[in-house]
Amino acid sequence: MRTFLRTFRRHNQAARILIFIDPGQWGSRTDAFCEYGRHYSAEFFTVKLSGLFPFDLLRFRAYKEVLDALKGAARNVLMVDLRDVLFQSDPFAADALPPSKQAMRPGGELPYVIFTEEGDAAHPLLIENDEYDKLWIENCFNASVYEAVRSKSVVCAGPGWCGQGAIRAHLQLMINVALFTAKEECMQHGVDQAIHNYMAHWLAPRRPDLVAFEVLQLHNDDSPIYTIGTQETPRLDINATGFAVYNQRGRLPPIVHQYDRRKDLLAAIFEIMGDRPYGISY
Repeated sequence: MRTFLRTFRRHNQAARILIFIDPGQWGSRTDAFCEYGRHYSAEFFTVKLSGLFPFDLLRFRAYKEVLDALKGAARNVLMVDLRDVLFQSDPFAADALPPSKQAMRPGGELPYVIFTEEGDAAHPLLIENDEYDKLWIENCFNASVYEAVRSKSVVCAGPGWCGQGAIRAHLQLMINVALFTAKEECMQHGVDQAIHNYMAHWLAPRRPDLVAFEVLQLHNDDSPIYTIGTQETPRLDINATGFAVYNQRGRLPPIVHQYDRRKDLLAAIFEIMGDRPYGISY
């Protein structure tokens, strides 16, 4: 959390930070965790576990409830994981998107921007080539859905960068798909990723009446959210005072996702910031 908060506030002091937590995960450390976050003006919300949804999906329902309550209070929303995200510039800056991809709505509100996990337009990571995404979609939907989307790029469910109108509509549709479309055995780890890809690749082209919000898909190297993953070879500049992560086009993306997959970068972060992501060792 230290890396997330310190790097974000270094570049943006005004935006609200809303952190959703499961107290059961942190136990006796919950109070200290929240106290540290409030030092950076973070606000905390509890995700209450239930038998209906797994935690992977419950967080999205919690996002929806809070955003509904804050309707009109925020123009654009960034949804990211806390554990494995750091910031290299202000993600809400006007130039966060590449010039050719700047698709702001009137008034500066974003569409729903989704991101492929790894690769680029020429060499994307396909659903059929990733054992986890393949399994998750097969668990959640029928065989015809998998056959229709197997050659599509994997879209990551973790990050979302969008206008508040688009994100609220997207989250409601996710909940509806989980309740009324996905198979019962889908309700396990990976359900969020399966539903996310189902909506992007199967539902959107077939039921535009349901996906009634603008969607912009960006490949990893065109994205303000750069997912390192396990297949990328990003350029890293690391010295005693800092670090920088460049994408395959040589750009410095505002957001780096899954930095904990690179032990050299993780070690530099721990050395410079004194932060070790939860559950990670090296």
